[in-house]
Amino acid sequence: MALLAIAVLATAAGMRGYAGFATWAATASDDVLAQVGVRFRRPSEKTFRAVLFRLDPADLNARMGSYFTAHVASSDPGGLVPIALDGKMLRGALRAKATATHLVSVFAHRARLVLGQLAVAEKSNEIPCVRALLTLLPDNLRWLVTVDAMHTQVVTAKLICATLKSHYLMIVKSNQAKILARITALPWAEVPAAATDDSRGHGRVETRTLQIITAARGIGFPYAKQIIRITRERLITATDQRSVEVVYAICSLPFEHARPTAIMTWMRQHWGIENSLHWIHDVTFDEDRQRAHTGNGAQVLATLRNTAINLHRSTAPTTSPTPAGSPL
Repeated sequence: MALLAIAVLATAAGMRGYAGFATWAATASDDVLAQVGVRFRRPSEKTFRAVLFRLDPADLNARMGSYFTAHVASSDPGGLVPIALDGKMLRGALRAKATATHLVSVFAHRARLVLGQLAVAEKSNEIPCVRALLTLLPDNLRWLVTVDAMHTQVVTAKLICATLKSHYLMIVKSNQAKILARITALPWAEVPAAATDDSRGHGRVETRTLQIITAARGIGFPYAKQIIRITRERLITATDQRSVEVVYAICSLPFEHARPTAIMTWMRQHWGIENSLHWIHDVTFDEDRQRAHTGNGAQVLATLRNTAINLHRSTAPTTSPTPAGSPL
């Protein structure tokens, strides 16, 4: 436990890998080391490498995830907890004749905490990994699961709604061609805007307009209650370049439990995982240049980075508001 505590503290301080952990331990005060349980010899790079190399990444992730899931549960007692599931390649783990480590994370929208992480099996993809992660979620909470189009699958929807007794918000694209065709054929021109949202920053202005239609039985997707269309209009202010993107989604919550403003917020927070998590890993922790690639190193170090992020965020006041119209 002392070595893990040092590794997390060193990670939070910007140290990278086993050598960085040893450097942090070598320069930390005796009092700080005593507080984490080190009372004699300061651990070396060799010690960190030997111990962390032998850790079971799934067990480490489960223990860390359980702790932070309890934190989320205490902040949302009896409510619906929105979570995003999304994958990321650890490009720094690439090596000759091998593929990069590919991890899928469970990310709590409002608390902005990572609640779980699993590696995608070799010669596989994210779909079974996401389902495995869902089965690890505690069944004493109700979840609102947001996913990209890859995971808009009948089996995944049934797992969320029937097994977990929770709900989904899924993006629909051409991988579900029949459902997409039915959705795009609906009379959207006659549907008024249910909500609008504007954002400005980084030289860009974006306006999002949301429309909703109650799902009919013929939509052909289990548990679907609402069909959503979001039109995203972007303006690059420096060049006056304009673009329009239309995104479709389906939600298992009925209108009375998922109002347009709540859906808009959940969609925006789902898209925001790139900045709220992946960007932090890539830029703050320089993850793509880290070269831990033997044994379980890449997964263990990613979990330590998640833990450092979570500890910082869980001890700071949240700035994410509850979506208006949400049952939370």
